[in-house]
Amino acid sequence: MRSAIGYVNQEPVFFNISLRDNMKIVNENVSDDEILRILFKCDLERWYRTLKNGLDTELGTQGSKLSGGQKQRLALSRIFLKKDLKLLILDEATAALDYNTEKLIYQTIFDFQKVLKFTCIIVAHRLKSIKRSDHI
Repeated sequence: MRSAIGYVNQEPVFFNISLRDNMKIVNENVSDDEILRILFKCDLERWYRTLKNGLDTELGTQGSKLSGGQKQRLALSRIFLKKDLKLLILDEATAALDYNTEKLIYQTIFDFQKVLKFTCIIVAHRLKSIKRSDHI
């Protein structure tokens, strides 16, 4: 059952291992191409292009080399690599993002939801974060 549930909170967990290994935590069989496709879809392309070591870049203890917004976008990217995702729980998962990035991320979530057919539960303080929800 655990493999079918994705959870992203306001302070996602990252380890002092490579970006690749942090992404593979949810799916060890994912390819580098799949990781890059998801990163770019979640508006992390410009950030990724600044990394000297690409997917081999270490993220620091608890993701200390990432901003709050990068952590949240990266955590959402990682969840989309789960193959059996049936339930996604977002607990203030976009709180550190500006309005435009949050809008892009929610569009990405809804796009993935159409393809992967998962249920999404969103906990948010901002009404605009949930205005496209089926039920409030």
